Amino acid sequence: MQAVKWAVAQRVDIISMSWSISDGRSSVTKLEEAIKAANNANITMFCASVGEGAATDNAYPGKYHRCIKIGASTGNGDRLSWVSDSNSDFLLPGQGQVPRLATATNTGVDPSN
Repeated sequence: MQAVKWAVAQRVDIISMSWSISDGRSSVTKLEEAIKAANNANITMFCASVGEGAATDNAYPGKYHRCIKIGASTGNGDRLSWVSDSNSDFLLPGQGQVPRLATATNTGVDPSN
């Protein structure tokens, strides 16, 4: 919640939250206030879709419906079994991805310039 408040004070354009907390914790109310402040400041917010099963949507900040919820998929775009399908706005590759180092041959950049 402090990080969200800080981001609002810094007048950022985007906040990315790749974490979640369970419902019922005392910090949820304070987090909700920070999320509302970010929403009122027209900050675009991305958050992790719930990773507790396909039919679950009980974690914050995604439960506020003020965040764009990102769920994990395979490299082929298939939803991972532990990701909430109906509660994800977008699915992006999140498992079995091998990072590639950009080189002159695969970026179109001429290293001699």
